[in-house]
Amino acid sequence: MAAPLDGLDEIAWAELGHAYGPASDVPGLLRALTSADPAERERALDALYGGVHHQGDVYDSTLACLPFLCALASDPAVPDRDRLLDLLDSIATTAEWAVEYADGSIPDPQATIAACTEEDEELLVAHALLAGRQLAERLPGLTPLLADPLPEVRGTAAGLLARRYPDPAGALRLLTDRASAERDTGVRQALAGSAGAVARRLGDRAGAAADLLLRLASPEEPPAAVLTALAGLARHAPDALPEATVERAASALDLARAAATAPPPVAGPERPDTATMLSYLRGLHTAAAGDDVTDERTSRALDSLLTALGDRIEERHALVLHTLRHGDPAGPAAAVERAAALHSGWRVPGAEQTAELLHALLTGPDRRAALAAARELRACRLPLSDRLLDTAAALASTGPAELPGPGRGFAPGWDDWRQSLPGQAALLLVSAGDGRAVEVLAPLLAEWEAPRELAQWCEQLGPYAAGLVEPLARRVEVLGDRLAATESFDDAGVREMARLLGALIDCGLSRVGDLAGRLLAQLHERREDHPDTFRAACDSLLGHPGGLGPQVAEAVPLLRLLVADPSPRLRLMAVRALWHAGEEAEPLLPVLADLLADREGSGREARHQALDLAAGMAWEAAPLTAALVACLADPEQRTAVRAALALRAVVAGPGPEAAVPAEADALLTAVWAGARELRPVIAAGLVLELPDPSAEADLEPAAEADLERRGAPGLPAGLAGLLRAELAERRRVGNTGSGGARMRYDCATDEQLRTDCHRLLDAARD
Repeated sequence: MAAPLDGLDEIAWAELGHAYGPASDVPGLLRALTSADPAERERALDALYGGVHHQGDVYDSTLACLPFLCALASDPAVPDRDRLLDLLDSIATTAEWAVEYADGSIPDPQATIAACTEEDEELLVAHALLAGRQLAERLPGLTPLLADPLPEVRGTAAGLLARRYPDPAGALRLLTDRASAERDTGVRQALAGSAGAVARRLGDRAGAAADLLLRLASPEEPPAAVLTALAGLARHAPDALPEATVERAASALDLARAAATAPPPVAGPERPDTATMLSYLRGLHTAAAGDDVTDERTSRALDSLLTALGDRIEERHALVLHTLRHGDPAGPAAAVERAAALHSGWRVPGAEQTAELLHALLTGPDRRAALAAARELRACRLPLSDRLLDTAAALASTGPAELPGPGRGFAPGWDDWRQSLPGQAALLLVSAGDGRAVEVLAPLLAEWEAPRELAQWCEQLGPYAAGLVEPLARRVEVLGDRLAATESFDDAGVREMARLLGALIDCGLSRVGDLAGRLLAQLHERREDHPDTFRAACDSLLGHPGGLGPQVAEAVPLLRLLVADPSPRLRLMAVRALWHAGEEAEPLLPVLADLLADREGSGREARHQALDLAAGMAWEAAPLTAALVACLADPEQRTAVRAALALRAVVAGPGPEAAVPAEADALLTAVWAGARELRPVIAAGLVLELPDPSAEADLEPAAEADLERRGAPGLPAGLAGLLRAELAERRRVGNTGSGGARMRYDCATDEQLRTDCHRLLDAARD
């Protein structure tokens, strides 16, 4: 019998290449794979990954390595053969990509290689195509590894053959035969995963793999194998899923949890730290698993099942509730993460059940789980009962005393606070608009630097934000004294002052507008020396939809100066602030017209805000009608949608009566149907058209009568049905189904969309 490295020295390795030049080092690396020293083996394998398979690439030296790698993997005397199979699988992945990429355009890879230079991308593709062909010839020789004495080799070989064996039906037969003889629990899970991989390759014939998957999903199988097999059925043969899928999966989790209380099996030898990428990745994997993981294999299988169930949210929710009630193989915090992945991406009926189970964790002994629960209750917009908010208020009231900062040698601040349970509980109150958050935030805001989220907190707290005026004003006074006593320019202090004044405007303290105007005027004088600080201050003070408010007499000269600023964004913010300060529309409209026409490259953001401002100006923006109609044809849909909404707003207000252009409504309906990510923009714009009693009270009697006679434009034709269809969607906005088990989505935007859809339908019924 030939030795696995026979013929190694007959190859002119120096004439071959890899990522770092001539491949003359490869023979030594291949020999080192047989070393008795695990550190030497790992360094050699790492060097092969980095050289002949650098970042997934394939070279002529890679092709020359394949026969030796296959021979080494087949030799029982060689250690770590499962890791060699992993390298072969990775090379096969690149070969599979090359087939798709070339799409038949490289029928003769050898001829392509002969015609290419080293810089040609086709060279990589041609080498990968040849690697795929060579592996297809050699993989049948690896089938005996399914019966190898070592379970890690059997399991890895099963996955490799399932994914790469030339005939997927033949691979299924091999796996089925092996399943009859296999006794190792880990390998049985690998067989379940491999059966799912074969089912994917079989496509329309995936039902052929269902029998094996059902067999491996039977209650007698190891828990991880059951979960993995159920995942394969859910993903590739959903019609074959057992009716009692949830019960079977829950039973498997219970069995795994009971087994985790038994003494752990004897661990294998620890791999040394070799200062290689392989060693680094192993460390990351260990760190990611965490100390709470009692059964990593079952945890990964559960992730796979939850992902595979996709839109079957009732089954997913039942399993999530089970892990929260009875335990998760990766610990309580992981159960929270799984719940968050579901509720973040889907609109789940019965979400209050999840909320109450997370509520129980808030006061439980596991601090990490409590933090995760508080964070995800807020991020996933779960329903918050009065009892839950009472608990959050009690936790938040413990305040900064719990913060870890002083013990680390410095005073605590917002970063520490956000990472503490009192901080997370307070943020939960803020997101719920609960006034008790003010009692927690007030003393902190008076002492600590204004946080970056201050404006957002004020918005979320609504009328309760008025309770922050006094502590914010005290902070302004303290900071003002500090700035006055500092001879040098205090960049951080100036930026904080801008955030504080902006927050006070958000809290309804309109008289601050003049003070903000004076700050901007002083910064404008030093703009050349501190351009970034001036821009940041403008963002904090002029970036609000309402500008500086109505009382800004001292700021008007600067705002008028900024109307001609070279920056499109500053021009837009100045126009908006002047409009909300009571300036007439007529002198401001030419600036908006220039922005809408994109003269001097105003950019998308400035154009979007200009369109939003035109919509807010309603009939007074009527001179912009032609520019708005032109924007309907913009290839960027966000611009076109805002133009359509602005056109509707222009014709809806008091003034000369006009019909909504048909093309505007047609565009809104078409974009709603074809671009779900823009539905929140459309719905929010249409909601702004609904009658606002407070705004109507400020109108002249004649204008109010005219507005009442004409009413709102009404929904675009056909949109009511689309609104109802959106409310029936199971996925949240942004969830295309392509995310992984821990993907997160913007729940706040989705919840606002649903609220807006209900408001629009209610208004249409009225």
